[in-house]
Amino acid sequence: MRFLKGRGAYVVGGVVVALLWCATAALGQTEPPAATESEEAAEAEAPYPQFPMPEDPGLRPPQDVEIVDFPDDEGNCLLLNWEPSPDDSAPARPREFFDLKRGEFRFMSAAHKQQRREEWDAAAAEANKRERSGYVIRRKPTSQAEFLWEPNGETGPVFSPVIILPGFRQYQDNDFQFLVPIGEDSVLRGESPPTPEELLEMREEQSLLDPRLTRWDYEIRYFEDGRMSEPVVMANTGPRGNYYNRKWTNVLLMGLVSSILIISFIFSARSGRELYVRPVAGLQAVDDAVGRATEMGRPILFSAGFAGVDNISTIAAMVILGRIARIAAQHGTKIIVPCLDPVVMTALREVVREAYVSVGRPEDYEEDRIFYLTGAQFAYAAGMAGIMVREKTAANFYMGYYYAESLILAETGFMAGSIQIVGTDSYTQLPFFIVACDYTLMGEEFFGASAYLSREPKLLGSLKGQDYSKLLIAVFMTAAILVATVAGLAGADGIAEWTQQLFQYASS
Repeated sequence: MRFLKGRGAYVVGGVVVALLWCATAALGQTEPPAATESEEAAEAEAPYPQFPMPEDPGLRPPQDVEIVDFPDDEGNCLLLNWEPSPDDSAPARPREFFDLKRGEFRFMSAAHKQQRREEWDAAAAEANKRERSGYVIRRKPTSQAEFLWEPNGETGPVFSPVIILPGFRQYQDNDFQFLVPIGEDSVLRGESPPTPEELLEMREEQSLLDPRLTRWDYEIRYFEDGRMSEPVVMANTGPRGNYYNRKWTNVLLMGLVSSILIISFIFSARSGRELYVRPVAGLQAVDDAVGRATEMGRPILFSAGFAGVDNISTIAAMVILGRIARIAAQHGTKIIVPCLDPVVMTALREVVREAYVSVGRPEDYEEDRIFYLTGAQFAYAAGMAGIMVREKTAANFYMGYYYAESLILAETGFMAGSIQIVGTDSYTQLPFFIVACDYTLMGEEFFGASAYLSREPKLLGSLKGQDYSKLLIAVFMTAAILVATVAGLAGADGIAEWTQQLFQYASS
């Protein structure tokens, strides 16, 4: 009872504290004052800015207007930068792409850009149908006589005026990726481009304008309460494509370092230096599996998977088949290769034929052992299972890409008593192969099998160079993560953001 009383006191005390906290929180909350009917009516009836407006010489236009080509693109974008009008009382918002004072482009992280988008959406929602001031931007081809507010069907294309909220100092014009019909309202953002037939017809009629090959004039004004300032005009400009994307510099440097490592190891292997490669149990068992089939007098079954000849896993399977066929030819062991694809069958026949020729036994090569079975997935699996049972294969090799038939093949071979070696990059089928087969080559073990089996200097050098490149990337990423973490904890946001940008290959 004493124990229950003590627990009860704790429970009652906790409930009292929770009730007091809730009461304090409720008292501390204050509801915002309700809007009056006149304020709601004024907000609902506030007109969206209508142009053109009367010019007011007393309103000062934006300052230091300039047009900058957007960097590292294909010529689809221009940036308009300006300093706010002295009459613009809204707080200045930071530029997202180009800093005038620093004179350099600044690329933001994904989180930074998301924050900017949220700020823009909030500001736009707040200002919708109520904003009395801001900036209006118009553009026209240089060949066009004057800026227009509305299309008239006679002059060149009219791009609808763009309204920028007060406080903003930059506009990104990316309407250059579409071909524009002349004489129509050409706000084409979000619309699908014309079909090839329509493009040909429009070009013949000379009613088509390619914005990227055209020079453009821009006009920007500040407006407030139904009045607008005098315009600031920037003439004869246009976007241009860039041959080099600076955001991919990290990839270029890493590619150069990897290439140097690979070439160095290739030359080292050619000079006679022994390059160490980690022993792989599945590859070491290839000779044992073929020897077992030879001793038992039973055939070998080989499958190159379910992908076409253009798949990298099928190519890797062909290399391994060449090694297995050479050993089988030396021992006089029968090898059976059912194929799912006729093109793959032709390539595998050539691989096996060359293997027999290389060991000096071309007369033992039988083309009929490499045959087309079927092109249907589960029919192929059933046919393979029938061959295992009828021929009583001593060794089964499954190399290449596999799907849901993997367990059918592996279980049938297990029940037939065959030694089974698998090599695949199909990670969804690896669990079934691992539990039902004797050896499994997973991922890069499968692709490195050609270098391991052949000991070709070029292949060994490439394998070692790639391994050291991955090690270098891992070390670099670990160091960068530590630097970004320490900088973030220390408040050095500039260093942390710069470190994050090292891994930002492309800006969305």
